[in-house]
Amino acid sequence: MMLFKLLTQSAIRDASVLVVSLKGFGRVARMIEALGVPVISIGLQPGIGFFGKLRMLRRILRDSRATVIHSWMYHANVIAQLIGQSSVGRARIRLITSVRASLEAPKSHKLATRIVRWIDAKLSARADIIIFNSSISAAQHGEFGYQTHKSRVIPNGFDIAKFSPSESQRKESRIAWGVDDNLPVIALVARFHPVKGHVVFLEAASRLVRSNTNCRFLLVGGGCEASNKKLQVQVEQLGLKSFVHLLGEQEDIALIHNGSDVSVSASFSESFPNAIGEAMSCGVPCVVTNVGDCAMLVGPTGLIVPPGDPESLAQAIRQLVEIGRAGRLTLGTAARQRIEQDFSLERIARDYFATYEDSTNSARIMSRQTF
Repeated sequence: MMLFKLLTQSAIRDASVLVVSLKGFGRVARMIEALGVPVISIGLQPGIGFFGKLRMLRRILRDSRATVIHSWMYHANVIAQLIGQSSVGRARIRLITSVRASLEAPKSHKLATRIVRWIDAKLSARADIIIFNSSISAAQHGEFGYQTHKSRVIPNGFDIAKFSPSESQRKESRIAWGVDDNLPVIALVARFHPVKGHVVFLEAASRLVRSNTNCRFLLVGGGCEASNKKLQVQVEQLGLKSFVHLLGEQEDIALIHNGSDVSVSASFSESFPNAIGEAMSCGVPCVVTNVGDCAMLVGPTGLIVPPGDPESLAQAIRQLVEIGRAGRLTLGTAARQRIEQDFSLERIARDYFATYEDSTNSARIMSRQTF
């Protein structure tokens, strides 16, 4: 999604960009194509045909006359480092790799991902520049073996026009959820995965309900649907059936944020969370766990709690509920200003483009993403 957001910015999109999806042609690929950016899917899979797909990728590099490869995330980094610096045409292609994860909970990743990360670290000397989206991630990966003397930290950027405070969206959301305007809504926007801390969030919600803190809770993201039996059981066992709305994956996240009063990240591991930055851009105060660059992102506009601590999370949420809507508006306004000043998408896109220019004087750029 960050690649897609970058490509909405003319400084990046107009620099002769080609996107290659290592696997399939999914939703984000279609979104990128709608911007007028060509997307090629090579259907790469381990096993039969693997080396043939690599040859296909090499031909794409040759035919595109790419001057820069920018790979995204571990698997793409490994492929790019294996083939990207081989001679394609007359000039050596400059290679920028990317890491967009932190390592607070490394065992939460699949074994295959951990192996690929180890290979990526071993090959990282081949990259000209390594971009991390958080300073904590850069430090952690340096300790893991990445050549971080080549690193740059470019945080995620946020579309401050799309994600902006809106009273009309607040009213629309509240009507859809059947929630009174004066009832605080606490949202967690994240796919259903153990690392995202849904259980901790629900346990904190249970504490708030038992203490008669009057509010409602939203779970938004892939897997957060009523059809998720595991999640339903957790909600019912904690006595939260009347208090939790399971909304699943939603297209219009700005609508979710504007209908909420507090946004929460209960994650055990994050690098630089998009959902929190988007909530802040909508003027919503946040409670986040102290992982990755979450504390730096929120700054003085929200509250920081330890990961895996439902009691601390419940106390922080209660604090933002009890200051009332006027108090939350003050914090939310400061959060919005923080995003505008330091993390606007326009500013972050300029940082990426400057990195491309530093890598080569050519304006021909090839970006690659695994979806």
